[in-house]
Amino acid sequence: MADLFFGIPDNSVIYLDTSAVNFLCDNLSLRDAAATKLYHARKGTRFYISSTVIWEILSTRNDEQRELLIAFMQNLCYEKLINSPSEFILNYIKAGCPLEETPYDFHSKLHIANVWTGIVNDKNRTFSDYAVENMGDRSFINMVREFIKDFNQSVILEGTKSDPFVWLVEADENDDAYSIRCKKLAWLMILLLLVAELDFDPGPVKNFWNRLRIESSLERLLYLKRNLPILVTRGPFALMANLAINQIGKNGSINRGIILDMYHVINLTYCDVFFTNDEGFRKLKENFDHPLMDRIHIIKDYTFSMHDLF
Repeated sequence: MADLFFGIPDNSVIYLDTSAVNFLCDNLSLRDAAATKLYHARKGTRFYISSTVIWEILSTRNDEQRELLIAFMQNLCYEKLINSPSEFILNYIKAGCPLEETPYDFHSKLHIANVWTGIVNDKNRTFSDYAVENMGDRSFINMVREFIKDFNQSVILEGTKSDPFVWLVEADENDDAYSIRCKKLAWLMILLLLVAELDFDPGPVKNFWNRLRIESSLERLLYLKRNLPILVTRGPFALMANLAINQIGKNGSINRGIILDMYHVINLTYCDVFFTNDEGFRKLKENFDHPLMDRIHIIKDYTFSMHDLF
């Protein structure tokens, strides 16, 4: 039985991004996956995926490969999904945007999470057996990429005089160009995720604004600027912004899946080990001086060891 093992402490939360799932599926059998899950479960360790991973897998055009990936995840991963980006962000806001969050139940309550639990517990079923709804408009991935590309070109590279983020960004006297750029990118993501509700399932964000009885985009933006400016300097949006800056090329080139990587990186705060096969995360780890970076592990850098389960 193959086991990815390099001294992971007992009771660890291991997050697998989509590139890690693909790598493991290419190198392990379904039997290996099930045995690895059992081996680590005995030590209280769980392998988690998120709604972002599921969205990417369901977008796989090759039907056979898509079903193989689903079966692999069913055999390796825990029966509950980790929170979606919106769920994590709204819980962070609810907690008062602390420097360090108190541990809480981070299992997603979205419809897709219920479907995932169903197919893990019944491996003869797959997503096509359910009405997988509320995953959002898939076209927004390309749309967000274009937003980031245009933002980087006009606001960062060209330094347009009509910079729309000037009134949003409150520069600190210690801010350098990198910090200001991070704040602007964080505000861009706040606009897209919290104001425009651009997530696979916008339900949590809709409920947030419904409770506040705020409907218009302008009123939402004003509320966030007035009450939650801290979101651009710490927490999920600040982490997303740092990842984006490290992935945007000097010539303004942008990775096609940059928004998906920004959604994945939020999970760094809530896991003990973050497995990826994406070189963009290696670059982030090398360039961003933050304790969370120690949790990033490039999965192809590790070897598989064999353990006897019995």
